[in-house]
Amino acid sequence: MSTPAHRFLALLAALAIASCTSSDGDRPDAGDTTAGSGVDTPIVTRDDARTANDSAGAALDTVGADAPMRTASSVALRLDGDHYVGTIPYRYTNGSGAPVYIVNCNGDVSPGLQRRIGGLWKDWWIPATNACLSPPVVIAPGGSHADTLHVWIGPQDGPFLADLVAAGDTGVFRLVWHSALSSFDGEARPFGEPVPLAERVSNPFVLRTSR
Repeated sequence: MSTPAHRFLALLAALAIASCTSSDGDRPDAGDTTAGSGVDTPIVTRDDARTANDSAGAALDTVGADAPMRTASSVALRLDGDHYVGTIPYRYTNGSGAPVYIVNCNGDVSPGLQRRIGGLWKDWWIPATNACLSPPVVIAPGGSHADTLHVWIGPQDGPFLADLVAAGDTGVFRLVWHSALSSFDGEARPFGEPVPLAERVSNPFVLRTSR
């Protein structure tokens, strides 16, 4: 489902992709990850790298304790002025047996949030990032990537904020990488084949809000 935030990011991508550059100095230390040399529909930036299943809603599955991306079972967001803010530390372990390539801008590989609604996982919120295309972050087989998602949801997010408040302490979410690929070619469109959805999501968790 297209949202104003998605369309805004796509517009930024179109304007900035040609002139964007990056260097290893821009990339934060990511543990067992390495920078590649150079990702799920015609792709321009990380936010565009998504599969049809991600957008349309994925049926509930058995991914839970065995999810490749691990985070806490309960995450708290606090009210700061008119925004809800919080952090979600996570660790991804690549058990696929092959390298995983993460599309990014200057090393930012922030996952998005999906919410469990009825019998489906629905894309719910994606953090805004700079609109550029850097070499992919490559996670070797058996390697891991530890990072933190910074959540910042306010009035500019409109329905997201209202939905978050309405969900209270009952909303069940998970992290998802929309841009994790099993191959990468910076000259191709799309850049590569997406990793199966079950191999790029986290365990479910409750997102709690507090004032």
